[in-house]
Amino acid sequence: REAIWLWPEWTSELAEFELSPAAPGAIDPCAPVGEDVGKDMAEKGYTVVRQVIGADEARALMDHARSLPFNAYAPGYRLPENGKPPQFSSELRLRLRRVISEIQNASSIVVAAPDGNYDASLKDYEFLTQNPADPGNSLALEWHSDFDNFYFAQSLDRFLNMYLVLEKSDPMEAGYTVTPFDTLKQRCSALHDTIYRTAATSWLDLGKYGKTGMMCSNYQTYDKHYRQHFKLDDVSCSPKLAVGDLLIIRGDTPRRTQPPVKAHSTILNLVVSEYHDVKVSSLLEGGLLKYGKLWKKSHRFAKHALAAEFPEVLKDKRAGRDHLVIWPASVYGRMFEIVSHVEGGLGRRLFLMHFRHLYG
Repeated sequence: REAIWLWPEWTSELAEFELSPAAPGAIDPCAPVGEDVGKDMAEKGYTVVRQVIGADEARALMDHARSLPFNAYAPGYRLPENGKPPQFSSELRLRLRRVISEIQNASSIVVAAPDGNYDASLKDYEFLTQNPADPGNSLALEWHSDFDNFYFAQSLDRFLNMYLVLEKSDPMEAGYTVTPFDTLKQRCSALHDTIYRTAATSWLDLGKYGKTGMMCSNYQTYDKHYRQHFKLDDVSCSPKLAVGDLLIIRGDTPRRTQPPVKAHSTILNLVVSEYHDVKVSSLLEGGLLKYGKLWKKSHRFAKHALAAEFPEVLKDKRAGRDHLVIWPASVYGRMFEIVSHVEGGLGRRLFLMHFRHLYG
């Protein structure tokens, strides 16, 4: 009964955000990046490293991408088979290690060894395609910051998103649009302070409802909503990217696919993560939308939580063979507990939402 009135997601009014005019000398959202990747990540939330791979390696990775089917439930996604990640050359591995090391040395992000060696880290790979000629298999993301990666890691400092451009019909088309935090801080400090270092945020363009601005919703833990009297496009940039360039985005940085899609492109998304101390209690704390996300991937979330409790699970996940082994009965018993809690928790939150609509 207390939850009906005391849950933090229950709000009677919305905070509102206004955009200040750009003052003389204001930071350009498209100011150059890449000279100091650590500083970029700390202040802007993103950076670009030019020509990480050459044409030959890009073609080899594209051949791997073309061998994979598109995901039926996520347009534009191609997911490598379990245990068969794309093969990187020694040169690419070394470049990635150097970039990761530089970011770690200049920021609070830690996803690998001090020298950037990420062999012992957990990694996710996916190929992302945008194709105006095939909208059904084209990536189209609205404004957001990371949901799943943040829920897995429970900290912005334990995962890193890297997007490697493999093919591109137009080098002027970035494919991604981002809102740099330093620009946002100057133009709307209230929104900056609300979303900075808080992931799991989404935006809804209110133009389709005949209103101006956007609705900003943060689901880091509980469901919180804000009225935004401007669009993120007003303080955003679509960085120019060519084949071989590496776009790196922090988990809380607002981003979307660049609209409209004019050019065909394919990008390899590599997420490097450290999930050593995931706490099940923190994972299971949250509101309706978070539980909806947990429910859709309940077994995957459960495995990440189990990796913190059972050394054998962590070892198998790092080796990419967690789908090939049989663990002790105690592991599966714990997994059943977590999955059951998620399913029951979602049901209770759906009922509470219905109750509020009736009596709120």
